[in-house]
Amino acid sequence: MHWINPDLPQWFLASVGALFGAAIGSFLNVVIHRAPRDESVVCPGSHCPLCGAAIRFRDNIPVVSFILLRGRCRDCKAPIAFTYPVIEAVTAAVFAVILARRGASIASMTDLIMASILIALTAIDARHRLLPDRITYPLLLVAITAAAVRGAGGASDLDPHVSLTIAELEFSPHRAALIGGAMLLGAVPALWFIDFIDILLFSKYLDWEDDGIADSDPDPSAKTPGSLEQDEEADYRRYRRTLGFTSVSGALIALIWVIAIEWAGPGDPERWIAVYDALGSAAVGAVAAAAPLWLMRTAYFYIRGIEGLGLGDVKMMAGVGAYFGWAGALGAMLLGSFGGIVLGIILARRSGEGLQTSLPLGSCLGVASIFLLVVGIPAVY
Repeated sequence: MHWINPDLPQWFLASVGALFGAAIGSFLNVVIHRAPRDESVVCPGSHCPLCGAAIRFRDNIPVVSFILLRGRCRDCKAPIAFTYPVIEAVTAAVFAVILARRGASIASMTDLIMASILIALTAIDARHRLLPDRITYPLLLVAITAAAVRGAGGASDLDPHVSLTIAELEFSPHRAALIGGAMLLGAVPALWFIDFIDILLFSKYLDWEDDGIADSDPDPSAKTPGSLEQDEEADYRRYRRTLGFTSVSGALIALIWVIAIEWAGPGDPERWIAVYDALGSAAVGAVAAAAPLWLMRTAYFYIRGIEGLGLGDVKMMAGVGAYFGWAGALGAMLLGSFGGIVLGIILARRSGEGLQTSLPLGSCLGVASIFLLVVGIPAVY
């Protein structure tokens, strides 16, 4: 799909993508550091996490500043984590390849957004063994919205093996608004339902934020019962904020959808059919990707009595499935699982803990999903 398709050479698109990606990678570093700590990614501005000194503009140039500063803070000389330039370089490379392969189009823009979210989730899970709801919830909403946008580009992007045709329906503006708005509005409650069922089955509240941040809580055993209760309450407040923010965002997108269709009228029937085929395929892909992981999580819990697979992995794959469709999500799970096996063997041998070694499966699934974006698999549908 090419709504914006200027005749630009690949080298130019790749260069623009690299520069833009490096800048986005710098912002992703902020997200990766602050999101697991429930800190704002906007305020305060970039600063050294050790001495608190504000990062000067000349010291905030992606990759270049790290090299010029020789990997140390200008003020306190503390070492800067090597992951910072790595994230910037990886994001630049991913953006460059996507734009060079797909051109300047709405489709490539949605690829870049998905790649950014997946890079952040991959890095967070690798460091904290954590996939925060404040990122996985919007991920599904972004994927569902991208489905509608891509579908509006025409049926040429649709996978005939996945498409759920509803051509026999009469597409009045009112019916189109109702069906599409309900799909967009229902994305977030679907994830809330997964949380609700998980609590019923496992009889425990999901401490999805605090366990993963080992570096900010080096001695959890030193906590008193009172502080544990405060932490649980803080976790619950964070969860409610995340749920509320994403729900409001979904409602606004659904409202915009309804207004746009009521204003535009039925228009081109084939385009509306393609839009709803894409939305239906996104819904099927989300369920097809999330359901197997959730069943594996449930079975492992009842067999072993411990949590072997995080719920964040299930939610992330729901978003991946909504974006790629069930076939693409299956490919991501196969690639990610294979990578997880290889990584698990390496980590098990290095740690000496054997099968008890903690494995960042979400990172493996994230890398596999990013790989599918880079190689140009037809996204969604």
